[in-house]
Amino acid sequence: MTSVYVIEAIGGPVKIGIARNPARRLNALRTGTPFPLALAHAETVEDGLAYAVERATHGRLAAARVHGEWFSVSVEDAISAVRQAAAGLFVPPISPAQCRVGRALVQMSQQDLATAAKVGIVTVRQFEIGAAQPRNATLEVLHRALETAGVEFIAENGGGAGVRLQKA
Repeated sequence: MTSVYVIEAIGGPVKIGIARNPARRLNALRTGTPFPLALAHAETVEDGLAYAVERATHGRLAAARVHGEWFSVSVEDAISAVRQAAAGLFVPPISPAQCRVGRALVQMSQQDLATAAKVGIVTVRQFEIGAAQPRNATLEVLHRALETAGVEFIAENGGGAGVRLQKA
């Protein structure tokens, strides 16, 4: 398991990152930081989701980014953002067929999807032909990119999972 942590610079910004051992990460950061640091929170998540939770949290707090993974928000706001991201990140199942058909519905090329999801085109190609199974975080960004483009994912019910255009 991996944790998405919130480290507080006393009287300053907070750092939101991922680590298998947040206490060890805190000690490593203390050696190169001129102000006192404290571990304010560690949210344990599945290894495959840690990066996605961190990325979603960074996205929620983007307007308050100071530098890199440091944000000018209260510890409470940072913890709330991490918890909201963790609760809202369920990696929806997406099959290679759903990816291909979803792209076709919204007339996206593989390159368009790769660009929208911020992944390599080889990742999309290999996933769609079943040659590789991407990490959960990659499946999540592919899913979200297709949803943003107008694809609605249909859960497995009787006839199996599918996709359709979102209703206007």
